[in-house]
Amino acid sequence: MTREPTVVSFFIPAFADGGAQKQCIYILNALSQRDDLRIVLIRTAPGVHDHLLDTTRIDTRMVRVRSNYDPRVVFRVSRVLRKTKSQILFSWLQAADLPSFFIRAITPRLRWVLAERNSFYRDEVRFRVRAALGRHADAVVSNSAAGDRYWSELKPRGTRHVINNIVNAPGPSQPPSDTFDVVCVGRLERQKNLFVTIDAFASVARRRPGLRFALIGEGAQRAQLQERIDEHGLGARIELLGFRSDAADLIDAASLLVTLSLYEGMPNVLVEAIVRRTPVVVSDIPQHRDVLGPSYSHAVAEFGDAEAAGQIIDDALENGTDDLSEVRDHLLSLTPSKVADAYARVFSQTVGR
Repeated sequence: MTREPTVVSFFIPAFADGGAQKQCIYILNALSQRDDLRIVLIRTAPGVHDHLLDTTRIDTRMVRVRSNYDPRVVFRVSRVLRKTKSQILFSWLQAADLPSFFIRAITPRLRWVLAERNSFYRDEVRFRVRAALGRHADAVVSNSAAGDRYWSELKPRGTRHVINNIVNAPGPSQPPSDTFDVVCVGRLERQKNLFVTIDAFASVARRRPGLRFALIGEGAQRAQLQERIDEHGLGARIELLGFRSDAADLIDAASLLVTLSLYEGMPNVLVEAIVRRTPVVVSDIPQHRDVLGPSYSHAVAEFGDAEAAGQIIDDALENGTDDLSEVRDHLLSLTPSKVADAYARVFSQTVGR
């Protein structure tokens, strides 16, 4: 006798500019190809990465609300779950996690799976509330060992799982309209340590007058970061490019990618650079070491020190970085079907099949 597919509803506010949002799309696309699952996608707004989603076998629903904190989202998402006969609600990002606690409470027989895409949170009320409510999820799926350690300390009542991100093999690169020697890609937020990054770029720029640098991404710190660039008098050589749909091609064309993040979940930009064979300089944080290994020589220990970071960037440009062929081979083994299999096992366990 053939079993009915398990109905899983993904709930994410929107596919905005970010690695977690793109990864959600990759997972949705992979899971939608399985006959043992029926995938529903619930969003509250369109996003810049919508074009990456293959909706052929995904039941997409848009729930209209005033903001991420509109209490009506609880009842409207619950209504979709009942209509689609969803068995699992899979929440992505903090703005979906908070209402999911209440959605589960008013939706009979629903199971709640929470996605952890980070590993560190500032001591703020919204994050403390998320941690308290998230402990009641039926399962937590982290994409890094550091994220799993975070939940281990919180002692959630449900099961914990670690599933790696999907890593897509790079396709043919298209030459971007403009190229830069050194790039940094990510949201313009405190976590990414971008003031130090700009100061390090400025240090290198003074020693290497022919180089051009770019920061790719949008975020709350953009105006202040532009002020810092202007203070250095390097507006013509260090550019803020904003969101770029060709970010991967810019990474491919660069001589070096620099990421000095204070913390990460799974560092998607680092992975992108490695599979494209672009050399990297990174902050010496556990999440980067988890990818690169403990002996990688171009990890900046004093990643709050712009001059120290600049010296390591100089060395990478002058002498090259460690061979990452084995790391690349491992990453490319994390195919969509392999990662989808891991998620399917979690869903089966969560609904008791």
